[in-house]
Amino acid sequence: MKNLKSFKFGLLQISVCLTVFIYGLVVARFEIFPFSYIQTSYSLIKKTVVLRDYDQKVNLPEFKSSYLETREIVTNSLAQSAELRKKLTELVVLPIDLIELNTEYLSETESTISASFYGITIKSILKKTDNSNCLRIYIQGHSGNPFQFASHNEIRERSVLEGCDFLSMSMLGLGLNAGDSSFPGRYSYIELPVEANEHKNYQFYYDVNNASKDPLALFLSGHFHTISSLITDYQKVSIIGFSGGGWYAVWLSALIPEIDSSVSYAGSMPLVYHHVIDENYEVLYNPGDWEQTESDIYDNYDYWELYALMSIDRQGIQNRKAFHIYNKNDVCCYRDPSASQFKALLESIPLQGNEAIILENNEHSMDPEVVLSLLNR
Repeated sequence: MKNLKSFKFGLLQISVCLTVFIYGLVVARFEIFPFSYIQTSYSLIKKTVVLRDYDQKVNLPEFKSSYLETREIVTNSLAQSAELRKKLTELVVLPIDLIELNTEYLSETESTISASFYGITIKSILKKTDNSNCLRIYIQGHSGNPFQFASHNEIRERSVLEGCDFLSMSMLGLGLNAGDSSFPGRYSYIELPVEANEHKNYQFYYDVNNASKDPLALFLSGHFHTISSLITDYQKVSIIGFSGGGWYAVWLSALIPEIDSSVSYAGSMPLVYHHVIDENYEVLYNPGDWEQTESDIYDNYDYWELYALMSIDRQGIQNRKAFHIYNKNDVCCYRDPSASQFKALLESIPLQGNEAIILENNEHSMDPEVVLSLLNR
């Protein structure tokens, strides 16, 4: 009897192990629950290991990329700007033949522009003025629809009064782009009927016909091609982004040299500053949203390369303006003391046109007057 019980128990153990093993194969093959959670955890662990050098108790002035290292990155980026921009564009922008652009006219002065690819559509609202030679682009952050925010509406209204056309945009899966999404994955086509607004879900993108493309291509391609289709009609183009939209402003300005000036408001910092130091000088890992730090592209590139490209035009001349605005005590992200230290480091290296501005503000919000004053410089 005892041997029979032992045999049954052993058989049960083998059955459980075999079931778990088979389910694991199914999870990996079809990317079903809990595949996304495993992948996200792995990605977070990998990034933590990459940044382990900073995982120590230190005072802020020590907690940074060295001046010489940063200067070398910036200098090399400026010297090789054409090659760097081409390489990054190849990694994060889908080819135009995959993008379907359509315009729907809402009135004589307003239209919706749609950029569709795979099962994703990026929508923008263009407000036109009479014979304008100026275009201003605004991208809202994770809070969604720009038209629900007074700061966007004021900047839009004032821009139109100043004779500038105005393009309003949202992030991938949010605001104007809310709704179902779908795209190819490594093992199956991925459908996001509910969680299209969860940006970590897009990390599973893989198109065998565009195998070199990073998942950031899903974030940037619709915006990139929409803007690129418009800018030839204007003599001056500016881009403004708040929070996650500020992240977009950095990337798009870096990739599109025809953008003359950019304002990234609470939108980005170099990777080292994605750690936060509290009053006890304890370094805490603060990766931000998936697209800001978790993409594999950040294993090889930092935001310093992007800041360099934001300042340099297609001819290799530093004649573009890039403003990085932070709220001193922002309840969300990118606040002091990191903001002040980044500002000091930025001012010590040869990045003409890049300027960091820190405002006395305790909220995660935009001051439209500050933005408008920068656009009119």
